[in-house]
Amino acid sequence: EIGLLYDDGEGFNAGLTLFNNDFKDKITRVACPLSQCTEGPNQFGANPTTYMNVDKAVSRGVEANLKLPLGRDWSLTSSYTFTKSEQKTGQYQGQPLNQLPKHLFTTTVNWQASDALEAWARVNYRGKESQP
Repeated sequence: EIGLLYDDGEGFNAGLTLFNNDFKDKITRVACPLSQCTEGPNQFGANPTTYMNVDKAVSRGVEANLKLPLGRDWSLTSSYTFTKSEQKTGQYQGQPLNQLPKHLFTTTVNWQASDALEAWARVNYRGKESQP
């Protein structure tokens, strides 16, 4: 992991980080065989899953973040992450790691009303991800 950070000392800061993770013995979720999970879909309609080991996997990507003051009591913070992952071994070799989105974005508006009160509103976007 390597990153660049900037802070102007007056509330504005930004960062950019590149990351590379080589996993050995990564635990992931996969669809559960009917012979093992006989109860069927859960209350939300999702099929049951179980855990399995992936001997080798990799994830790499970039993360950018920003904090911007919007006056004395307001600020905006945002972050974006792009991740590419791949299972290097096993039954799902060449496939991405499950439940790890390629795109992830968050932005928050903060209001510091007083020393004792802070309010915020947040929007999250979680992109498409492979499911077990």
